[in-house]
Amino acid sequence: MSVAARAEQRALKLSLAGTIFMAVMGIGFGLYLNIQAILLDGFFSLLSMGMTGLSVFTAYLIQRPEDRRFQFGYAHLEPLMNSINGIVILAVCAYSFTNGIAGLLAGGNNVSFNLALFYAIPVTVLCLVMYFYESLMAKQLDSELVHVDSKEWLVDAILTITLTLGFLLGYYLEKTPYAHLAPYLDPAMVTLLSAFAVVIPYRVLRRNLGEVLLVAPPEMAGKIRKVAYSEMKPYRVQQISTHVAKMGRRYDIEINILLDEQSPLYDATLERLDEVRHQISNRLKLDPADHWISISFTQDPDWL
Repeated sequence: MSVAARAEQRALKLSLAGTIFMAVMGIGFGLYLNIQAILLDGFFSLLSMGMTGLSVFTAYLIQRPEDRRFQFGYAHLEPLMNSINGIVILAVCAYSFTNGIAGLLAGGNNVSFNLALFYAIPVTVLCLVMYFYESLMAKQLDSELVHVDSKEWLVDAILTITLTLGFLLGYYLEKTPYAHLAPYLDPAMVTLLSAFAVVIPYRVLRRNLGEVLLVAPPEMAGKIRKVAYSEMKPYRVQQISTHVAKMGRRYDIEINILLDEQSPLYDATLERLDEVRHQISNRLKLDPADHWISISFTQDPDWL
């Protein structure tokens, strides 16, 4: 296993430990203080714990080489895992939004704001530390798994920062003539936070569902066509077809080149054709050991 792969798994395992701590704290404080917003945060962490555990397993699998059962390797599991992750976060947001609305209609919830702050402040610090740590690791390792996991910590950080501000407001509101409004703060925070947090799973799903559905990434598709036509221009080829799909951190690329008898490559040796393949691959700056790149030559248009 490479150094980068070990660093990726280490980051995810640290995240898993953090989510376990968050889940225990959130559910424990939420039940003890009867605060729906804290309970929501705890259940969100509980779900994140399951998702992070799956991410650790996925990070292990995608390092394995192809085998007889998965002959194209395990790279496709990464966008699939991230899509499931995004759907779970989206479901939590939808559930918490409806619960928040129900709480507002029921007249709110009386809570002890000063005790709630003992939960919100340290948890906020933890979420921010984990978010910045995983964001840094995701950039260094170019890991989509760690990147998506960092977004979960960002959601939690947004939740807990808003909870802290809300609890502070409630604490001071109880000392004013508007104390009757304090019970509405708990369900109001749940409703607003869940509505705001839905943006993050939407972005995760938009990026990863395209990979699950094998939608060609526009930027890479354009680059492949440009490189292929540029490199083949001296050889007077008839036509070129290109296909590309992105699966996690790996690209699957196919380039088919139609030759006729006038092309200098028509009667070329295999050694010469391999040289042309290397030219195209080097221009793309993608290591064939980490990406699936197939470049074929044909005289029959049906093979394009």
